[in-house]
Amino acid sequence: PGTGARIQEVGAYMREQLATLPHAQEVRGYGLMNGIDLTHEAPAAPDVVAAGLEAGLVLNATGPATLRFLPPLICTKEDVDVLVEKLRELL
Repeated sequence: PGTGARIQEVGAYMREQLATLPHAQEVRGYGLMNGIDLTHEAPAAPDVVAAGLEAGLVLNATGPATLRFLPPLICTKEDVDVLVEKLRELL
């Protein structure tokens, strides 16, 4: 598929996979720009960002319980799988 279609496909896959994480309260986004709101039982988003850096992930906390993801446009489903597996360990 073309780049735009691939981005939409990988982005939809990313949202589906993020929704399977523990403490995922809400997942939203468009294309590859996605966010996840964590339940109050989850670690604070800034703490997840710090732990993610140690695990090789570059994440962004936009609030105490919100993580934002802005991967490069070359992101693949395999990259999403790595992200979700590492996040599963952090949450």
